[in-house]
This record gives sequence, structure tokens and C-alpha cells, in this order.
Amino acid sequence: MSKEVFYAHSSDNPDKSDWQLLVDHLTQVGSLAAQFATAFDCADYGQVAGLLHDLGKYTTEFQNRISGEGGKVDHATWGAKEACSKWGYTSSC
Repeated sequence: MSKEVFYAHSSDNPDKSDWQLLVDHLTQVGSLAAQFATAFDCADYGQVAGLLHDLGKYTTEFQNRISGEGGKVDHATWGAKEACSKWGYTSSC
């Protein structure tokens, strides 16, 4: 059984050997956001925000776009929509 690979960022390299894996990108951003949010005692919130910020890149449409086969894709709001769905809607959502 083959497992689909999702990427966060691409390059001109056709073999994708230097493309950034989405799971690595989200994990790294989550870690960095947690570090920054430690300053105001919200590391857990920072980590979750970092993990969710590019959630929309887990779509065929976005993967096609970074492969040069598609147009603009809204990937940025998926994480916010998921957060609102899971933790409830507030005026900030």
C-alpha cells in the first residue's frame, strides 16, 4: 500500500529531493511558535497554532499547485476553521 506524501514547500527540482515535507514544516513551526509563546505563558497554544497554520496544504489541490499543475489555493484558513470547529467559535474566529 502506498502512502501519499504531502509537501509544504517546493523548488524547481523535479525529483522533489529538496522539497520540504509538510509534517516536518508543521512540527518545526509548532516548536518555534511554542518557544515564542513561552514569553507570555502560552507555549501550548503557540504549538497548536503552529501545527494548524498550514493545515490546508494537506489537500490534493494544494499539492497540485506546488507541483505547477494548479492555480491559487486557500490553504491558510483551514487551520483556523478546524480550531473553531474543535474549540468553539469566538469573535476572534
